[in-house]
Parts: sequence; structure tokens; C-alpha cells
Amino acid sequence: MRDKLDTLLSMDTETIPNLTADNLKDYENKLISKINSSKKYTDKTKKTKTDKIKTRMMEFKSGIRDTEFGRELIHTFSKDPLNNIVVAVGLTYEDNDGVEISTAKASKNEKELMEWFVDTVSDIQDKMKNDGDLIWGTHYGIFDFRSLRLALIRNNVSVDKIKLKRDTLFPIKKYSDFVIDSCDMMECKLDELSKAVLGEGKINNGSKVYEMFMNNEIDEIQKYVLDDAQKTFRNIIKIYI
Repeated sequence: MRDKLDTLLSMDTETIPNLTADNLKDYENKLISKINSSKKYTDKTKKTKTDKIKTRMMEFKSGIRDTEFGRELIHTFSKDPLNNIVVAVGLTYEDNDGVEISTAKASKNEKELMEWFVDTVSDIQDKMKNDGDLIWGTHYGIFDFRSLRLALIRNNVSVDKIKLKRDTLFPIKKYSDFVIDSCDMMECKLDELSKAVLGEGKINNGSKVYEMFMNNEIDEIQKYVLDDAQKTFRNIIKIYI
């Protein structure tokens, strides 16, 4: 059983909303369409609600974002791989001597970050047992995998450097024999699991990443994603029994 953990590579990502004009327009249209298709509103109410959404969107585009509408939009985009940008990746593993090693990078340049990710995973494989036949360690990894997959495609970054003994780098389906997901195992948040297993919770919250990014606190984002990757790794090592 322990052999499977010899090539465990825990991974975490941090994302922010991809606030392009097209994405914002699509979001606005979806909200308006939902209102107009509702049977519980009168035509007058529909117009009032639609006008309110248009006003809120105009405010958001002008930079007024610390509102209920703005916070909800940012949260929705950040948690949607189709509408987010990866700004940080953290990785934790054990080398051939059983020493835990962690590394992370945060960047405003997504292409640069994806190139770092591929180069780093390839280098890590060379330091692992079993020829680096990776087992991903995640907490709600389906989000990380989807976000990374689209980021690699969006930036035309090849994963050819990474040695694979299977068809894909990331799983096609949620459940896979080369993924250990502590969220699926324990059905709780990473903060809750870390407190129960490790005696300490997360050092920050994902909802603050956009604000940190806008304030150029890139180092803080990097510390945060690194800590999440470490806690994910340590949790899995302890609960994989």
C-alpha cells in the first residue's frame, strides 16, 4: 500500500477570474435570460431586475467591485475553469531518500507559470522512485485538473517533457487509479481536514486570492498555495490507511 505513495505528487492551484469583455457579456446575458425566462415575475419586474443587472455590470466594469454583485461575480468566475486564470501552483513530494520537498510559483504571467509547472514536474519525476510514475495527490482535484488542462491549452504549452505511463497527464474522469483525493476520501474542506489530522488549518482563504493579486501580493499567494500543497500531501500520507 505504501508503494503507491512513493510517487505521490500533491498539487494545489490558485485562480482568479478571467474578466474579459466577452466573458462579462456572457455572464450578464445569462443573468438576464434567467430573469426573462422566469414565470414568477411580471414584465415590469423583469425590466426592473434587468436594468439593475445592467447597472451593476456597468459599475463593475468601471472598477466598483467591492459590492455583493461584484463579489459574487468574482467568486463565480474564479471557481469556473472556463472563466478563470491560474495564478499559482504548489507541489509537494518525497524524494528517493524519503525527504519531503515542496515548491511553488505564483505569477501574473499564466504562460510562464504553465511552463514552470511542466519543467518542475519533469524534474521531480527524476528524483522519485518507480521512474516517477506519478500519483496525483489533491483536495477536490477535479477543479485543479480542469483549470490546469485549459491553462496549458490556452497558452499552447506542451507536456511532452513529462514522462507518462498512461494516455493522459490528468484524469479524464473524476475517479482514477492515479489520483488520491482527500476531499473524496473524507468529504470535508481542506481547512477542516487539516485541523483534524494535522492540528492546524489553512493559513489563508481562496476567496482572498483575487484581492491579493490586485494588490500585487504575489509572494503571499505563493506562500498560500505552497502551504495548501503541503497540507494536502501530509493529510493524504496520514489518512491513506
